[in-house]
Amino acid sequence: MIRSAKRIAAVATLSAALAGCSFQGGEQAACADRLLEATPERTVAGEQVRVSGGRFAEGCPDVKVNGEPVEDLRPREEVEIHLRQGSREWRLATAKVREDLSVSEQVRIPEELRSGEARVVAGDYAARIQISGG
Repeated sequence: MIRSAKRIAAVATLSAALAGCSFQGGEQAACADRLLEATPERTVAGEQVRVSGGRFAEGCPDVKVNGEPVEDLRPREEVEIHLRQGSREWRLATAKVREDLSVSEQVRIPEELRSGEARVVAGDYAARIQISGG
């Protein structure tokens, strides 16, 4: 019983730690604290949404040794914003990364999307978006 409780606690801790991690090409990114969101989260094909995110730095901003950052944080110059639905992908914009490591870009959702879930992707981070019938 104690062993099961320890296993459950370990799995819960690992799940919480990985909740913010992103994946690209099947590999887990080391940085877990970047943020990406699309607002509104529910929209219609052809409408515009705001894609916002942060922590777009060269290297990984959460790597520390003895509590000190290993890398000098510099913003990426820009980040590509794409939309994926099923096996299809659309390039929506290229956003300039600000000094505070953030992006914010208004993009139009492609007309040819079908109703259902899609993902807005910026760099190696994604946000879910729900597309409704027009």
